[in-house]
Amino acid sequence: MGVFCLYSTVAGPACVRELTFVNADMDPFRVGLPLGTGATVITGKAERRGAWHTTPQVGLTVILNGCLEIETNQAAPRLQPLVAGDMLLVLDRSGEGHRSRGFGPQGLTALLLPLAADAAVALPRLFANWPDDLDPTGI
Repeated sequence: MGVFCLYSTVAGPACVRELTFVNADMDPFRVGLPLGTGATVITGKAERRGAWHTTPQVGLTVILNGCLEIETNQAAPRLQPLVAGDMLLVLDRSGEGHRSRGFGPQGLTALLLPLAADAAVALPRLFANWPDDLDPTGI
C-alpha cells in the first residue's frame, strides 16, 4: 500500500511521486486528511483509458479493487501503476494533465473523495517529501 501524489509542476508536465509521512508510524487510514464533502465510487469491468485532462477538483482516490495506471508527461510518457490499497492525492489542476487506464480481472473500483478547501495548507505538513516543484496554483 502506498500513498502517491499526482500534481502539476511549475514547468508544466504532471508528475506522480510516492509520498512518505513525516512520522513513519502514521497509519495512512487514520491520518485525518483534510477531506471535503461528497464521495464518488467509480467502477468498471472493461478496460478503459481516459483522454488527457487535468482534474476538475482536488481529491483523494483510493483503489479498492483492480489496477489504475496513471500516465504523465506527454513528451516523455511515464506510467505509475496503482493497486488495491493505494491512495492517490490528485492535485493536477493546471498544465498538460494526465490520463488514466483502469483494468483488472474484475475491473476497477475506486473511491474518489474531494479534499477540503484548506488542503493546500494542511497536506505539506503531513509528508516528509512533499514535492518542491508542485505548481501552487494547481491546488
